[in-house]
Parts: sequence; structure tokens; C-alpha cells
Amino acid sequence: MATNTRTIRKISIDPDSRETIIQFVGNSSAIEAKALDFKMHDGDIHYLLLDRLVHRNEEGTFEFVGATERKSYSVAGCVTSELSLVL
Repeated sequence: MATNTRTIRKISIDPDSRETIIQFVGNSSAIEAKALDFKMHDGDIHYLLLDRLVHRNEEGTFEFVGATERKSYSVAGCVTSELSLVL
């Protein structure tokens, strides 16, 4: 069962090119991927389907800690990573 959680420090997506950058807390490098699909609402990413795996087998969620907010994303996939905002 997936139980480990990493915390996202920054996530950005260019809606035109679909280039996505994810940075995790404690890691200075960034993961770059292409969004195959995404849904945004009021500037927040609610759904993101990436062209590669960015999660580990044991991870079932990512936490996001922004300057003024904290959110959780469920994460799944065996060939791609699919993130869904937990409301």
C-alpha cells in the first residue's frame, strides 16, 4: 500500500507548451515533464497527467506547501503520473 509522501515546493505549468516543472522540498533539482492533460480552476492545478513517472511506487500522495496554502494531491500511475487535487 502506498503510504510515503513527498512535499512539493513549487509546481508550474505553461498552458501553451504544457511544459511542467516540479520541485520537491529537500531537492535542489527540478523534474521537467510534459502535461498530457491538465485541469485548472482559479489558477490552481486540480488535475495533471504527466508524460512520465514522477512518483515512486510507495507514494500515494504529494503534499504541496505554498506561501499561503497547503494542499494534497493523490498520485498514481504505472507508466505516467496522474495527480488529482484532494478536495
